[in-house]
Amino acid sequence: LSLPAFVIEEFAWRGFLQGQLRSLRRWPRSILIAVLFQLCHLDFVPGDPAAALHRFVYSLPFAIGVAVIAGDLVENWKSLLPAVLFQVWLELLAAMPGPPVYVGFFIAMVMGAVIYKRLPAQLNPQLA
Repeated sequence: LSLPAFVIEEFAWRGFLQGQLRSLRRWPRSILIAVLFQLCHLDFVPGDPAAALHRFVYSLPFAIGVAVIAGDLVENWKSLLPAVLFQVWLELLAAMPGPPVYVGFFIAMVMGAVIYKRLPAQLNPQLA
């Protein structure tokens, strides 16, 4: 895990790109950011390009979910910090071996959804 890398990524994806795409509605913007993110993180296996495509398609729904939650965290909190912490949390879950990873990802997505909808207004009523 590399915290500086997470900060740089969130600055690029949420801080810069999300701001540039503000004219798009939430879902098209999140889908576009997720697709671009996936393309930048595409791993080509020498001799097996289908494997990279399979991983891209397989992980795209998750990437879209992360893009929606991370994007909304930034919008609602007016800060990159919650998105960075969310990404760190997901990376820690990804480091866990075995099937519990999928349960952990599901819990992380649900909790992220609750946090970005409820907590900002409770902590700072001016954000409501």
